[in-house]
Amino acid sequence: FGGIWFGVPQAELMPWLRWSVLTGVGLMFLELRKGLDWFLQLAGGLTLVKLALLFLVPVFPDYNRFLLLLVISISSIGSHMPARLRHFNYIKRQGTLITK
Repeated sequence: FGGIWFGVPQAELMPWLRWSVLTGVGLMFLELRKGLDWFLQLAGGLTLVKLALLFLVPVFPDYNRFLLLLVISISSIGSHMPARLRHFNYIKRQGTLITK
């Protein structure tokens, strides 16, 4: 985000954008090992939205700052949500608390 904010050429930032997308996809696959219902939970939905926004960065270079600010905001809010919200199933409209 800092590179885009301070005007680093896009060609120099592309490897870092790719790594952001790859690590996001990797973490998504780790979550999917638990089950496909992760896609139906708020945490899964937010991850898909963040990945979609990251894919839009090279497509709309004029909106890079806005897109990355959105990704950071979603990440910050999502990571600090209580478990009952992160695991909320927005299709069934029910929350689940994970107990171990």
